[in-house]
Amino acid sequence: EACKTLLYNTELDLKMRQRKADLLAQKCKEQDDAIARWTEQVLSSNKRSLETEQQNNRMMNEVTELRQKLASTTAKLEASETQLREVKGNLKLSDLRLQDTTARAEELNIKVVKVARDLKSSEASLGESKAIIERST
Repeated sequence: EACKTLLYNTELDLKMRQRKADLLAQKCKEQDDAIARWTEQVLSSNKRSLETEQQNNRMMNEVTELRQKLASTTAKLEASETQLREVKGNLKLSDLRLQDTTARAEELNIKVVKVARDLKSSEASLGESKAIIERST
């Protein structure tokens, strides 16, 4: 009987230990699964971080390039504005010269009209003089 009790107690102890071992194995598997998920999340996060950093670098390069283009365009614009001011100045001078030339042309037109009148008057006087000379001869 003592052997049966000892055997029973040993089997019961063995079952309890087996139960503890099964629980530990299950807990171990859950922890391994959690570690695997965390590792995957860390790797995924690192990948996203690297992609974000690469995208940030590309954007910074684009910003640098755009700043250079802006500086170049600004310099060209300033040069064009300087040329435009020079052209406006030249246009003003040309306008003044044109006004002066127009005034001189008007003065010359007036003189031409006077000369033409004088010429007609002289021709008329010449005609009269010729007529008087012809009548006197």
